[in-house]
Amino acid sequence: METTTTTISSQVPTTVMKAHIVENYCDTPDFILKQDEPIPSLLTETQLLVRIKAIGINPADYKTRNGCAKLLYPVKFPAVLGKDGSGQVVRTGSKVQKFKEGDFVVGCYSGNRNGTFAEYAVFEESECTLKPKELSFVQASAFPTAGLTMIEAFKTHPMIAPIIERESQNIMQREESSSSSSQPESDSELKPNFNILLIGASGGIGCMSIMLIKTFLARFLNIKLFAVCSGKNEKTVSELGANVVLDYMKTSAKNGPQTIHENSSELPSVCQVLRKDHGIEFVDFVLDCYGGYYYYDDVCRHLTCHDASFNRRTIFTTVNPPGIDTLNFTNLLKMAYLMLSTKVKALISNSYPVFNLATFDVTQERYFKLLLEQVAISKIQESHVMAEKLPLSIFKFEQIKEAHHVIESQHAVGKIVIDMDLQ
Repeated sequence: METTTTTISSQVPTTVMKAHIVENYCDTPDFILKQDEPIPSLLTETQLLVRIKAIGINPADYKTRNGCAKLLYPVKFPAVLGKDGSGQVVRTGSKVQKFKEGDFVVGCYSGNRNGTFAEYAVFEESECTLKPKELSFVQASAFPTAGLTMIEAFKTHPMIAPIIERESQNIMQREESSSSSSQPESDSELKPNFNILLIGASGGIGCMSIMLIKTFLARFLNIKLFAVCSGKNEKTVSELGANVVLDYMKTSAKNGPQTIHENSSELPSVCQVLRKDHGIEFVDFVLDCYGGYYYYDDVCRHLTCHDASFNRRTIFTTVNPPGIDTLNFTNLLKMAYLMLSTKVKALISNSYPVFNLATFDVTQERYFKLLLEQVAISKIQESHVMAEKLPLSIFKFEQIKEAHHVIESQHAVGKIVIDMDLQ
């Protein structure tokens, strides 16, 4: 991995920086570009100052901006938002051990911490990892929040969690022994069959999930991947590796994720299509990257959630909580009730899937390293690694408003990234 460089000065040349500021919660991206924002100081001995070279944009950024999650994650204004970034370390606290000035790193803020929409950002040591030399800054910045959320989602399945734990521990052990990285090998030549239904397959987490399934999990499981997206993105999703692509616009899911399939609907549901057209009655794992009520209800009503022959249960994991985005007290109670009721149903009867909400902890360094290693070296096709195949929409630093408009539309394909060097 790349640790130092002579091509970028690690010195801080000034005391001010460019930064996009918001002065209050705002429904539209009312960022103010400040030319003379003070460069943040290291507040503790375990922090490092990073010159930002690229920024990853996430749904959490606009949800923080518009205040829909302020009950859980309040923001102190004026504020610099942004969760993900990659760049070069220019200053370290006295107790920082893993990094030094000049290192290339990838950072990801946890909890309600923000700050990457600027030329410099302060991270905790635990929020960063070294950038693989195979990745550009732009590529590296695309993966932290979305990729770590994806890893946590996969860990909710009891057949996948041991694989991730073992392989992530292997990476840490290799680093301790200074041995070179290597591809994980299959546990056995006879791999168990495993069906995955991926919802929201053309978004950031969806695209990453397809690639991780095909390059990493497929070494251990014989996976058939059914991907749900709009028909216009079918080619992209197929090229990434989905076995079957289902166009939700040709099903009752076109009415939106907050609806449910009605028996009177003129269109079939997604799972009805899966069952009738593809002969699939049971899926091992449902990864819902979109959220809402529709898909959980659809799986419950139209698929078998228990495979008696192998004694397996369907695991249904979403990366977005059910219900509308605004997390006020009333909606939080509704959400808590819904999630509790799904847990109770799964305990009482195996005709319901086991429901999970995926969150991530960036301080679990081994998962961060596993993610970036797979991104950097795992081949999608003979000549392309994951990072080269992930669809990217790249904007200039001055175009952050446009980037927010695109991600807030919920129709972005792949990831949205800010390249600080783009003129």
